[in-house]
Amino acid sequence: VRTECRELEPETKPATLIVALAITPVDSRDEFLRHKTTPRSSYQVHAAPIGCYDTLLWNERGEITEFTRGNVVLELAGRRLTPPLDCGLLAGTLRAEMLAKGEIAEAVIRIEDLSKASTIWFINSVRGMLAVRVANSESTEGCEHVN
Repeated sequence: VRTECRELEPETKPATLIVALAITPVDSRDEFLRHKTTPRSSYQVHAAPIGCYDTLLWNERGEITEFTRGNVVLELAGRRLTPPLDCGLLAGTLRAEMLAKGEIAEAVIRIEDLSKASTIWFINSVRGMLAVRVANSESTEGCEHVN
């Protein structure tokens, strides 16, 4: 067993961060997506392009799963939703806390739902809840390339 400690770099960020949508799916059956472990290849293959805050992942069924460094919450039709675990994602402590408090609910979110969301958030227990915008493939404003 080994633990690591690193100083958290302070971030200067705009009100809404730009994220990229992964161009290839993750496998929802990949057990390494469900557990926080040292093997991170499932995430590293989807590293954020230069200028993007993170990459939003999706599975082989076209369902949104999570970011490489946090969970995702979308506001759709006035409801704050996050994907269920069987889509292939890490449970996340902030996500679990928000679910327990009834602040968010689980629902399958498809790639095409991204354009219908009034707000998209990146969430994790270190950074909190950050508003994001997904760069589209035609205009990768804020990203050097979408990878």
